[in-house]
Amino acid sequence: MTLSLQAMDDEDTTSGDWQTVYFYDNINNTTVNSITVTNGTVNFACSCDTFNFKNYRYVMVNNGATNTMILKEKKSY
Repeated sequence: MTLSLQAMDDEDTTSGDWQTVYFYDNINNTTVNSITVTNGTVNFACSCDTFNFKNYRYVMVNNGATNTMILKEKKSY
């Protein structure tokens, strides 16, 4: 299971070009563009200090039928 963050500034979010962006993995103290879980349960915390995009979305790619993702977000301005 892989989680990534994509962003764009285009007004047309349906046909615009989403780009995968880097974010900070607070638990592993590193900058990444995705987090991957092979087996098991993973808690993670990520942050974007200078996130200058109007539109963003999380992208989850599941490779198995039994994977579950719970995503909670706190956006600060």
